[in-house]
Amino acid sequence: MGAELKRASKDRVDADSLLLEEAFVGFARFASEFSKINLFSTLSLSSEKSAPRLITPRIAKLMFSKWTLEILTLLQNQVTMRFYDLYKTLGGVSTATLSKKLSWLEGKEVIQRSVYDTKPPTVRYALTVKGATLLELSKPLLLYLRYHEALEQRKT
Repeated sequence: MGAELKRASKDRVDADSLLLEEAFVGFARFASEFSKINLFSTLSLSSEKSAPRLITPRIAKLMFSKWTLEILTLLQNQVTMRFYDLYKTLGGVSTATLSKKLSWLEGKEVIQRSVYDTKPPTVRYALTVKGATLLELSKPLLLYLRYHEALEQRKT
């Protein structure tokens, strides 16, 4: 009876995995078609062929450069954070790198920096609407990566 129960459980997990994989593939197709139809029709670039080369590296750099997801996730969970709190929570990042990354994200209007008139001055960072949207849009990709990581762990 124990072997039958294990086999039934494994079959259910395998069926769930297949359903999840199909859902991710379907979502990827939908997202791909959506970006082709809506993104490039609204951009005023010189030619369709040059559009992916101009846009994709900027998007990838914004989302996947080192520390970006970590900073955005912390700000989503904490609402606002001071520089030192970000520095301590991230661990492993230098103050110079963190300062540069925060300035860059602020310049891209993904986070906002608020300075409060206290002694000494207090500086807090928070997500903007654009940053919250960017983080929300990254969730399917992160879920997909977690899903495949879990599958790999199950195999070993």
